[in-house]
Amino acid sequence: MARLFGNDDDNRLTGTNVADLIYGRSGDDALYGFRGNDTIDGGEGNDRIWAGEGANRVSGGSGNDRIWAGAGSDVIAAGEGNDIVAAGHGNNRVWGGDGDDVLYTGAGRDTLDGGDGNDRMASGAGNDILTGGEGDDRMIAGFGADRLIAGEGNDTLNGGLGNDTMTGGEGADVFVFNGGRDRITDFENGDDDIDLRALANVDSYAQIRGAAVQSGSDVVLNFGPTQLVIEDFRLNQMSSDDFSW
Repeated sequence: MARLFGNDDDNRLTGTNVADLIYGRSGDDALYGFRGNDTIDGGEGNDRIWAGEGANRVSGGSGNDRIWAGAGSDVIAAGEGNDIVAAGHGNNRVWGGDGDDVLYTGAGRDTLDGGDGNDRMASGAGNDILTGGEGDDRMIAGFGADRLIAGEGNDTLNGGLGNDTMTGGEGADVFVFNGGRDRITDFENGDDDIDLRALANVDSYAQIRGAAVQSGSDVVLNFGPTQLVIEDFRLNQMSSDDFSW
């Protein structure tokens, strides 16, 4: 195990193939964990952190950081700043913090939280949870039963393939339906929009209206084997302005 500590300069610290402790402190640091279950803290500054494979714990600290992690179940807190985080396959937990962040994960049961700011998030295959926070966020999930929670702002939510649940929060949101059996929990007609352009067989509002039925307090759209549920909604509230096709 290596225990490496930087200083206020721009440091380059390189770990080993076992579990390392690496602290960059102030400065624009380049920190390399390689293999092993590493703990890496960038500290202040615009840092570059390569965590490598393993179950790593990474903190970017304040600054515009770039963080890469390989396969493994990582815990990554990017911190304040406009950060980019790319985590590999595994059950990852990633927090962007304040700032306009870009968060990516591979296959696995991931949790992504962009925090405040205009964030972009994309997860791979698996049953993932994506949370946007305040800001105009773009959220894309891969195959799986995903949950997307956007928060305040004009957000775009795309659950990908699978049976997804999407919650837009306050703001003018766009819900992208790609198939599967999805649910929208808080659609507001007049503000929000449902994007059906991924469905090749839908080319008119008449088709959309013909696919819609009232089921209790919800409206259900049936497109062959796929289904979209709009919770707490009524057929007489629907209009062509609610959809893109």
